[in-house]
Amino acid sequence: FKMATTEELVKLSTDELEREVVIARREYAEMKARLSQRSFRHVLMSRPNAGAGAAVDTTTSSHLEDVAARAANSSKRRRVLDIHVAYRLAGHTIFPVAPHESGIRFETSCFGEYHEQYYVFVKFDEDNAPKLHRHTLPPFVPIGRLRSLLTSGLKPFMLAVSNHLNSFVGRREQLRKIQHDFSAALVGEARCSPAVDYVAFSLRDPRPDHAGSTLQVKLLYEKLDSMLPTRVVAKSIANSDDDDDDGEGNTDADPPLSGARDRLSERLLKSKPLADALAAAFGKP
Repeated sequence: FKMATTEELVKLSTDELEREVVIARREYAEMKARLSQRSFRHVLMSRPNAGAGAAVDTTTSSHLEDVAARAANSSKRRRVLDIHVAYRLAGHTIFPVAPHESGIRFETSCFGEYHEQYYVFVKFDEDNAPKLHRHTLPPFVPIGRLRSLLTSGLKPFMLAVSNHLNSFVGRREQLRKIQHDFSAALVGEARCSPAVDYVAFSLRDPRPDHAGSTLQVKLLYEKLDSMLPTRVVAKSIANSDDDDDDGEGNTDADPPLSGARDRLSERLLKSKPLADALAAAFGKP
């Protein structure tokens, strides 16, 4: 079983899943009808002396119809379970809460693993239009702007929220990955904002033509629904002993980077997610 990528999870069409629900309901109805007819024929065949006008044992017929309904329900449950799995791969699941309220569970994933879940609850007015009721989304998700998408239905809203959540988790996990994979090369601690839309770190440059240098990197993600930075500054410092980047402070306290701009690293860091970019630039550690 191959886990879908984050982009594939988000792009999976909700329309296809809704069609699966319709198919499941139709198959359930057809199976129930077939099993009921088979049960009725079985009752008639089990009474060889019954004439054309003889009464059918309604107790036996009712029992067999109950067996048929349970079998059809079992098949329906299996089908619905498959649909639930597909919805989870798509990144969101809708479930009823009250007669006029539904919940949406958003799954997040990165590197083939599931991470935390978030919830949004919507209420439906007399025209069946969804309205945001409450949520557990992180404060940096622009819910005030995204809630306007509900006027076009649930699908655009769910896709936008899922994009923001999975991009946040993706940026965070990419940073954790470089902290693990490049731990021996990192100088001090990597820093980031709560939304991981700002990242700063320094590492000893492993490239032969940069021996003895330290690469200082700052990344800014102005699009919170993306794993790619919009602005990158990467500078090579010849003497790492003079590096004042000790891993403390925040974005406001960070001093401007000195040294020569590393344009090649900047282009690479803007074109790929962080861990992939460093692996491409320096090789997998």
